[in-house]
Amino acid sequence: MKFKAQEEWGEYEQRNNHFNIPPSDELDHTWRKLLEARNILLTPEEVQSLGANTTDRLRTTTGHYVAVLGPYHQLHCVNIIRRLIHWDYYGPRMTKEQQEAFIWKQHHSDHCLEVLRQSIMCNAYPSFYLGEWVADSYEMISKELRTGGKSQCVDWDSLDDWAHSRALDRDHVKLRPGPYERKHGKDERPKSDIIRDIY
Repeated sequence: MKFKAQEEWGEYEQRNNHFNIPPSDELDHTWRKLLEARNILLTPEEVQSLGANTTDRLRTTTGHYVAVLGPYHQLHCVNIIRRLIHWDYYGPRMTKEQQEAFIWKQHHSDHCLEVLRQSIMCNAYPSFYLGEWVADSYEMISKELRTGGKSQCVDWDSLDDWAHSRALDRDHVKLRPGPYERKHGKDERPKSDIIRDIY
């Protein structure tokens, strides 16, 4: 894995990046591109090296295991919470069935918040943000947090390239039968269930 020193967020970064725009088709496309490689394939040998229990794990008909790299799961959670914050935009664009999907339920949102809390605390980087007056006023809006610091960050492009090289092709991958299918004598999961919204 590659790392690089990167300037921490500041006023310019907050106001001039393609994620920090109002809800739109453009923003949704940006998020879809970011999360493209969230479902990846691991070989049995790789899973064995993790010491993971392989009972009832998702496997493809080619024998690979389906996995999600942690940062993509966390970004998925950020995206879910982002859309919930802007529900006045996203809600009306969904069918009733879509609105009632699992990912919009409160327990899933609570799960996402807990995932993010644990990740932040686990990967805590001791940065310092100094308050700075930006207007002649006592109002909260007249102060901003700023930093000129740098963090040692994962080189996202190299990580994303690696994940894309392992990405699950949803149009051509089939899952082996899980516990439900085996119990009911089915050979495979329906094509509509090919990992689209599992993670």
